[in-house]
Amino acid sequence: MLKDLLVWLYVIGWQVLRACSAVLLLLLAVLYAGAVAQSLYKSMNDVYVPKDPVVCGKMAGDVYRFSRLYFPFWPEYEGKSSFDPDFVNNKKGCDANLRSVFLSMTWPGLEPAEDRLIFEQGLEHEGLLVAVSPVRGKGGDLVLLRDILLDKMPAEEARNSGFDPSLALYSAEGRNLAFGQGRKRIYWHESDGEVTTVFDCNWKPTEPHFYSCGMNFVVFGGVLVEANMRTEKLPQWRVIKSELEIFLMNSKTAR
Repeated sequence: MLKDLLVWLYVIGWQVLRACSAVLLLLLAVLYAGAVAQSLYKSMNDVYVPKDPVVCGKMAGDVYRFSRLYFPFWPEYEGKSSFDPDFVNNKKGCDANLRSVFLSMTWPGLEPAEDRLIFEQGLEHEGLLVAVSPVRGKGGDLVLLRDILLDKMPAEEARNSGFDPSLALYSAEGRNLAFGQGRKRIYWHESDGEVTTVFDCNWKPTEPHFYSCGMNFVVFGGVLVEANMRTEKLPQWRVIKSELEIFLMNSKTAR
């Protein structure tokens, strides 16, 4: 009996020791993972969240400065793509060329919007989501952009375009050949026979069907602007365009 009791106590003790060892190892693993995560978080902050409160760079030969509060994402400078780990080594600052900037702002006011809104609302952002980039190739050819968008509709539907006097815009709507049963609506403005503004409106199978429009225009002869907005803002498009031009003009700085 005593021998059996001692064996039983030995087995119980061994099992308790193993359990304690497992708990200790788990605790050490959690502490190690936490330390690694904290280190990675600090490293990512050091890389992606520069201390400089201003984004500065050149587009189309002019230097622009933007408050970093407008940026839910980092700016793109010439060099490696942001999908390449080496992009952190791209030249930055006022002497570097910007490939693009993406600004999240309120409307009206054009103040920095809260970052969380872009992740919660996406293209249904209640303010404006504004992409700005230097014109490259035929990127600033708005006639070409309009025709490309029209080509995404069946020819017979694209031809049925008309003029909307309430918006002072030409428009066309039809099936979007690029996305199955979806639909596409485009608007454009012409002045003296020149296309000056093009809107590409997105569709989804819920109300309202057309929930977001991208307004494309060129400023200063070499900077392409795409401002995404909800469709209810379309009647204000002239004011929005004018205010964005003023905002960008005020963002220019002496070299």
